[in-house]
Amino acid sequence: CVLLTQLSTAGYKLAIATGRPKFEAMEAIKLGKLNKFFTTKNVVALEDCKNEKPAPDPLLEAQRRIQAKNPVYI
Repeated sequence: CVLLTQLSTAGYKLAIATGRPKFEAMEAIKLGKLNKFFTTKNVVALEDCKNEKPAPDPLLEAQRRIQAKNPVYI
């Protein structure tokens, strides 16, 4: 959580691309107390794209949602 705080404070836009359904991803975010970093807007889940990872679709959707010009995927 310290790293996420540092990144967001430094102005980095954060997103998650997951192959899990949205409700599972959001529950994990809630349990991990990461709600201040991730919302349904910047979480791309299974039902948000036609093709799932390893296809680039979820990552491209995450990039679009946070309007990142030069994204870094970790």
